Amino acid sequence: MIVTKATTQVNPPGEANGRDVKPLTERFNVVSVTWALSSLVTSASFPEPIFAPLIVLASLLLLIWPSSVQLMLVLTTLVFSRIFYYLPGGPNHYIFEMLCCLSFVTAGIYLLSKRSLTREGLLETAGPTVRMVTLIVYFYAVIDKINWDYLSSHGCGWYLISPFFGGPDIANHLPILWKLGVYGSLAMEGFIFLGLAIPRWRATTLIVGAAFHTMLALVPHAGIASFSGLVLSVYTLFLPNSIDWQKWSIPHLSFDWRKRALIVLGGVLTWSAISLVLAKVVAHATLKSLAAQNIAQSEGYARSILLTVFLFAPMGFWMIWNLIRTLPTRSEPAIRLPMMRPAFMSFILVFAILNGLCPFLGLKTHTSFSMFSNLATEKGLWNHVFIPKSVQVFHYQDEWITVTKAPKSFNFATNIPDMVPVEFKKRFARIKDGDVVEFTRNGRPGRLVKGQPAGQDADLTEPLNVFEAKFLRFRPLVRGDQFCRQ
Repeated sequence: MIVTKATTQVNPPGEANGRDVKPLTERFNVVSVTWALSSLVTSASFPEPIFAPLIVLASLLLLIWPSSVQLMLVLTTLVFSRIFYYLPGGPNHYIFEMLCCLSFVTAGIYLLSKRSLTREGLLETAGPTVRMVTLIVYFYAVIDKINWDYLSSHGCGWYLISPFFGGPDIANHLPILWKLGVYGSLAMEGFIFLGLAIPRWRATTLIVGAAFHTMLALVPHAGIASFSGLVLSVYTLFLPNSIDWQKWSIPHLSFDWRKRALIVLGGVLTWSAISLVLAKVVAHATLKSLAAQNIAQSEGYARSILLTVFLFAPMGFWMIWNLIRTLPTRSEPAIRLPMMRPAFMSFILVFAILNGLCPFLGLKTHTSFSMFSNLATEKGLWNHVFIPKSVQVFHYQDEWITVTKAPKSFNFATNIPDMVPVEFKKRFARIKDGDVVEFTRNGRPGRLVKGQPAGQDADLTEPLNVFEAKFLRFRPLVRGDQFCRQ
C-alpha cells in the first residue's frame, strides 16, 4: 500500500488538510519517487559542485514527502537550471533530461497562473509532452545508428557490450557476437520506439524496455546508469491511470514522515559507506581489465561507475517487479494516453526535433540524441546509410583542423587532435598568453601564439558568439576503430 495513515494524517510541504485523494496521491508518489531516485543516480554519476548538493537535498526531501507537488517542481527546476547553466557541456542525455524537466516547470508555471496546481493536473499537463520527447529521442537513437561505422565490429554497439565477453578483440574470433550485439541493440531500440507509440504494445514494451535499460546500466561506462535511471522515471508517465496504484510497492511509505526521514537518511549513509568500501576493492581489482578495454584509465573513474551501478541496480529491478505486478493483463492490454496536448507546450517538441536534426543540418554533434551511435556528419567523414550530406545547410562541419602541438590546457576535453574550428576556438580561448598551438589546416601548416598577431588564421582566435558558445558543441573527429563516438 502506498497511501497509509502517515500520508493521510501528515501534510506534505505546501499541502492543505483533506486534499489527499488516494488514487491521485498514489500515482504521483510513483512518479515522484522514481524522479528523485533518478536525480540521485545522476548526481552520483556527475557530482557537479554548484547544483549537485541542492539536487541531492531536494531528491531526499521528495523521497520523504513524495506527494508534494511543490518539491517535485523544485527538483525539476533545479535539474533544468543545472543543465542550462553547464551548456554546452555535460553528458549526451542532459538535453533529454532538460526537456523533460522543462515540461514539468512549464506545466507548473501554467497551473500556478490558473491557481489550479494539483498533483494530477501537473502529471496530465506535463505528461503528454514528456512522452512525445521520449519517442523523439528513441526515434533519433534508431535513425542515427543506421550508419556504416555503427554497423561494424568497431562501432559503439559492440564497444559497450564487449566487456561482458572479455573485450572487443574477441570479435575477430567470433564475429557472430558483435553482429548480435550491434543489430540486436538496434532492433531493441526500434521495438521500444514502436511499442511506446502503439497503445496495444505499451504494457509489454514498458517491461521489456525496463529490463533492457537495467541491463544496459550494468555496462561499465560512466553515465549509462544515469541515462537508464532517467528512462525508467519517464516510463512511469506511460503507465495507465486505471492500474491499481496500491500494488506499487514503495516500502518506506508505510511509515509516518519521521520514520520515513530516518529510513531515507539512514539508507543514504549506509549506501555511501558500503558502496565506497566495495567500490574501492572492486575498482582496484578490475582496473587493469577495464583499462585494457579502454573503459577506465583510473581507479577513480572505475569507482564512479561502480557507485552508480550499485545505486541504480535496485531501482531497476524494483521498477521491473512493479511493472509486472501492475500492468494490464492480456485481456485488456491497450494503454491509451494523450500524446499531443496542451498546444502551448509544443515549443518543447519543436526544440527536441531540431536538437536531433543538428548533426545532419551541420550544427552541433554532441548532446544531439546521437549518443553512442558512431554517427559522423563532418566533411569527408559522412557515414549515414541513407540520409545524404546534401541536407546540411550550416557550415560548422565543413572544415576540420589537426592539432600537432599544444599546451596541456588546450587539450582540456580530449587528446584527440582533429576538431572543427568552433572547438579549436573554445580551446584556444582557454590557454594563457604566450602559449603556442601548431596545427594543420586544409593541408597547410599553421601556428598561433596566444596574445600575438594571428595572420591568415586570425579567424581561429576570434571569440565565439553567444549562440556558438552556449549551444554548440562538437565531438572530436574520429574514424574507424579510433574511438566510440559518444
